[in-house]
Order: sequence, then C-alpha cells, then structure tokens
Amino acid sequence: MMPPAPGKTPEFLLPQSVFPRGVAYVIDTIVVAVLTATLMAAGVLKNGGLESLDPNAIRDMLQSNAGLTVYVILFAYFLVCEGASGRTVGKLALGLRVVRVADGRPCGWGRSIIRNLIRPLDLFFVGLPGGLVVMLTPARQRIGDLFGGTLVVRQMTIPAAMAAVIPGMLRRCSSCGRLAPAAGPCPGCSAPPPPSAAPTAPPIGAAFLQPLAGMMAAGEAAAALRASAQAVLAAETAFGAASAAESARLGSESAAAEPEAPGVAATEADDAFVATDGAHGLADEYVAAWRRLMSAVETLRSRRGDFDAALATARLPLAQATATDLLLGELLDEVEPYLDADDDEAVLAAFMVRSSAAGGGGQPAS
Repeated sequence: MMPPAPGKTPEFLLPQSVFPRGVAYVIDTIVVAVLTATLMAAGVLKNGGLESLDPNAIRDMLQSNAGLTVYVILFAYFLVCEGASGRTVGKLALGLRVVRVADGRPCGWGRSIIRNLIRPLDLFFVGLPGGLVVMLTPARQRIGDLFGGTLVVRQMTIPAAMAAVIPGMLRRCSSCGRLAPAAGPCPGCSAPPPPSAAPTAPPIGAAFLQPLAGMMAAGEAAAALRASAQAVLAAETAFGAASAAESARLGSESAAAEPEAPGVAATEADDAFVATDGAHGLADEYVAAWRRLMSAVETLRSRRGDFDAALATARLPLAQATATDLLLGELLDEVEPYLDADDDEAVLAAFMVRSSAAGGGGQPAS
C-alpha cells in the first residue's frame, strides 16, 4: 500500500474479524476439495478407498495415507497462494489480503510458511482457539498471525475523514512507511496523520458511520469505567480490612505503652496516614492497601473523564447511557464519593463517607 498521490483518495486497511475470515476459509476448503477430487479422478492420486460421500467414509479416508495427501494439498494451497500474492481464492472473493504487521505489504513466503505451520493449532477443536484469539486481539489476529507477524485486512479507498471514525482502521505512514492508526500518530516516527480537508458535503455513509463509531466508543468507555469502578470497590474492601487489622494492632500497642506517653501510636498513625511514603510504625499491608485504593480512585476519575468525552461525542445523555446499562448506573452510585476525590485527603473523606453509610466498619487506623 503506497502513500496516496496528491489529490487522490487515500487507501486504508481494516483488520477483519472471525466471520469474513471464516467464510473465506469455507470457500478455500471447497476449492481444495474440488482440486483433490479432480486429481483423484485423473488418477494422479489414489482415492484411498473413498467410495461415497458418507461422513464415515470421508473420515476413514482422511485417516488413511490419502488423507495425509489431502492435508499436504491444503497446506500447499494456502502456502503458495498467500506467499505469492497474499490472497487465496476465498480471500480474493471477499476482498481480503494477508499483509505484514509492520508496513502493510504482502506477507511474503517466510511469513506465509510460519502462519500456515501454526494453522492446525488455530483450527483445533472446530477453530475455537483461533476464533477466540481473533476476537480478543486489537488487530484481529489469529495465533498464526501473531507468530508470523501478519494481518488479514480489507483494503479500502475512502476519504481520510471517514477512515478516522472507523475503529481499528490503519494507514501507512507517509514518513516511515509503518502501519499506524488512521486517526492517530505513527508509533514508529510519531508523525501525525495527514490533514484531511473538510468536505463540502458529507461522504456517502458518513452520516451513519460517525454515530455508529461514537456509540462504539461510548460502549468501550463504559466497559472501562465499569471495570474501574469494580476495582475501586475491591480496593475499598481490602483497605477496610487492612484498617481494621491495623487499628487493632495499634490499639494493643497503645495499651501496652508507657503511661507517660499516651496516644503516641495513634498520633503517628494519623500523621502518617495521608503521607504513606514517609510513614513510620504502620504495617506494610496497611500502606499497600491505601496505595492500591489511591491508584484505583485515580484510574476511576480518568475513566470517568473518558466516558464523559465519549458520551459528548456520541451526543448521548448520561441518563440514557445508565438506563441501558443498569450495572454501570449502580456502580456509579456506589463510587460517587470518590469521583470528586482529587487528593489523598479527599479519598480518605470519601472512604469515611462510604464506611459510615455501610455501618461504620473499616475505619482508618488511628
């Protein structure tokens, strides 16, 4: 994929997920089956006792020496097609291509060998491992793609303004030639994406793509916010337990202290609580629990900012978002005291509010 000439609509690459890749593989399997049957009919291959298309007969044939020949043909078919052009018949039919992760060029012979040697692992148990990895990886790569450094993409010639709102869309950096996000800087040279002039009229489909992309971004931000809120609640519970244990320890030490120095342990605990890096006399478990809560709250506030920005982009009211995501609404109600906590004292105050509302358990050590 070469950089576009001046005035020409640029080309982008969109990594493909399970469904189009699965359809292409079915087509390729049919092609290999027809090729194998043709070779058998011509006498080039022995049929290995295959007398009908009965599933049991096909299974017996695949388990015989003739079956090994079929697997070799299947491997050779993918290896040659993808190594030579990056496309099999199935991928050509669906407009897909195998390219290198680094620069979007055809995968070549070396990477084709690697990704096809790994193919049996992807197809194990009806293709479940490969399908799961494709759905979980950001660039929609199966196991063979990860080892081979390849992507299965659809090449699209669309305006840059439209490409920027499609999640996962890639471009080839005009400065260093590496693949980069269509709407972000290049990871290799940090060059920004090329500026796109605002069209006088929105491109065909932009009126549908932009709201759809906004809704997808809002959904991703909501998922991140849910996870962050749950992390705060887990950290709060851990800190409450650590506080109870530390209060009990300091209380027992105070009772055993010299009469002429009452409350020393309590005073040190109060002074050290907010500045745990310089704490003296506090248990490591207590300090670690406090730092975990502080970190979780900081992440929560960041995720809430991302969520609000995504809602603004999608023009979606918060009430509507929480009405369709009841769990998110419940979690936001629970962690609300922490959302305005911008320093350690505010986090402590939020914890005290939450602790009091829950019945007074888990007070900070004092």
